[in-house]
Amino acid sequence: MSEALVGFGDLFAVSASAPATRRGSHPRPTVAVLTAAAAPQPAAAAVALALAAACGTRSALTACVAGAPPSGLLHLPASVAAAARLRRDDLPARACGRLVWLASDRDAAPADGEGAGGDPAGAETDAARAGREPAGGDPGGADADAAESLGAALVRAARKCGLPAVIGIGGARSDQLDRALVCYDGVVVVLPAAAATPLAAATLESLALLGLPAAAMPAPRRLDAAAALAGLRAPRAAVVAVVALSVREGLR
Repeated sequence: MSEALVGFGDLFAVSASAPATRRGSHPRPTVAVLTAAAAPQPAAAAVALALAAACGTRSALTACVAGAPPSGLLHLPASVAAAARLRRDDLPARACGRLVWLASDRDAAPADGEGAGGDPAGAETDAARAGREPAGGDPGGADADAAESLGAALVRAARKCGLPAVIGIGGARSDQLDRALVCYDGVVVVLPAAAATPLAAATLESLALLGLPAAAMPAPRRLDAAAALAGLRAPRAAVVAVVALSVREGLR
């Protein structure tokens, strides 16, 4: 196995004991983005932007289990209003472009505008840092609990705001994580550039056993990742992945 594929097999690992039932769909779709060997923030942001476009909303919610939300200088009215509403309900949210980021319990989320300091270089540093941060530890333990807790908060936020939502999860799959995944309307798997087609197909098939629509996409390239983290534009690969999910309940 090449170095590019190291960790990708962790997305495939799942036992037959994982449940195959799902909770009812949400007013807007909620999607999980899985990354094995890369930080989840760029891909989660990319899919969230693509989901907002597919749903016809001006904004979307996103959160990642590992790593603090990025900060940016551009705050659009729709995302600022949604973030303010969530903060009034004691949910740690911040606007960044067209996205509203929800922080996990272990990641502080300053109010909009904090941390940027009016310096574009600062925003670029945050975006670059988010793209390089480790994906996190093994979700079979504490990280799986964090994924479940953050996912529940994200679903509540999505219902409050009427927005589509995406959670980014880095690391290996496990039975516990798969039990959390069945609460979502779909899953996007982020593949290494050199991922073999049979291995990718096997991963998507294993997710299909959970009764979940699943799609694959490559990790966003540097410029696409920067644009997504700034909440500006979804790369084409993310748009294709969202179309492939066919989450019909939220795409009316």
